[in-house]
Formats: sequence, structure tokens, C-alpha cells
Amino acid sequence: MAGLVDKRGGGSRAKLSPLEIEQLQEQLHSYTPGQLFGSTECYGDGQFWTVPDLAKLIERDYGVTYKSATA
Repeated sequence: MAGLVDKRGGGSRAKLSPLEIEQLQEQLHSYTPGQLFGSTECYGDGQFWTVPDLAKLIERDYGVTYKSATA
């Protein structure tokens, strides 16, 4: 049984509250990156969400930055 106990050090924790995640989901379903940033300020053509666009939105609206692009 002792071998089954989780021994990870961790350190990962949610950066956004459940309410913030819900608000973010609503934005992602309601707007394109082009609508929120302008077509020249987003990656690609601004129609579809990319990881860099999402990171930019989270930093702008919630003040959260991620150390890794894959976080």
C-alpha cells in the first residue's frame, strides 16, 4: 500500500478560479481573437483561437502569465 501513495512534490496549482474559467470559456465561445484583439494583433487570421492568443487573453484579462507555452 505504501507504494501507491502519491509522492510527487507538486507545485502546480490552478491559476484561475472556477468562476474565472467559466468567464473565459464564455469569451472563447462568443468571440474570435480578431474581435478581441484586432486582426493585426493576433496569430493567424484571427478566426480561430491559438495557444499564444489564449495566453495573451489570460494575461490581459486576469493578469496571469505562464512560464511555459505548453503549461
